[in-house]
Amino acid sequence: MWGNCQFIVNGPPGDYDRVFIYDTMAGPVQATCPPDGTFMLVGEPPELKDYPLPFLAQFGNVVSPDTNTPHPNLIDSQTAQPWLAGIGQYVDAPNKAIMTLEDHRAARPAKTGLISVIASFRNTTNGHRARIALVEALKKKFGDQVAVMGRDAIPFTEKWSAV
Repeated sequence: MWGNCQFIVNGPPGDYDRVFIYDTMAGPVQATCPPDGTFMLVGEPPELKDYPLPFLAQFGNVVSPDTNTPHPNLIDSQTAQPWLAGIGQYVDAPNKAIMTLEDHRAARPAKTGLISVIASFRNTTNGHRARIALVEALKKKFGDQVAVMGRDAIPFTEKWSAV
């Protein structure tokens, strides 16, 4: 619950006020919902993934940064990238929640450096390359005051610990 809203992830068949799909569906979703209450949240920018028009057409709304997406109810917004802070990535329990929303609200982590950067060093798109250039510029200007974390840098199992 969040206020008077209840969020159900991968819920059972039934009636829902809103249905949000992130990136793709593993199979049919058995939910009854008004058409204008269905949302497709694009998970990747158009440079990385092409979403078939028939797939997008089944949603009342599409949230995407690609203003060329042919949909009558396009919501122009950043790609829905899940942050997953407080979610551990463990072999025995992937996506295991280790912090609640209240834990996040109450947390006051100690700051040990000037800048913490959590980044991927994937360089497929112009945006990826711009991100790498930004990280390199930060490292050049601030030196050891910048802690760069990620799969290709200082590894971690959970993003909150890297903040």
